[in-house]
Amino acid sequence: NKVEISAVHYLPEDITAGDYVNFTVTTNNVGTQNEEELRVSVIIYELGVKKSTSYFDLDKDEKTTRNIAFQIPVDAQAGEYLVKINASNDKVHETAYRLLSIN
Repeated sequence: NKVEISAVHYLPEDITAGDYVNFTVTTNNVGTQNEEELRVSVIIYELGVKKSTSYFDLDKDEKTTRNIAFQIPVDAQAGEYLVKINASNDKVHETAYRLLSIN
């Protein structure tokens, strides 16, 4: 069982407190089995943000893109924040990280 996070993008790139941000996460099933009940999550611990997609299935050799939108807290301070992106179910767990800058 192997799932890869092959791409992570977010818009807008110029973010201020209170803005809505949309993450686009592409996952690939590079394993030999179909994966069921996968979920993609975006977590920014320092801001108390955790958002997840609904569950989805990903057949072997298949890829899919999921969108996760959320609001940056209005009281967020300017700076860089570590974003953790997970793609997981009860058998696989893949993690990627990005930096998000708030002006």
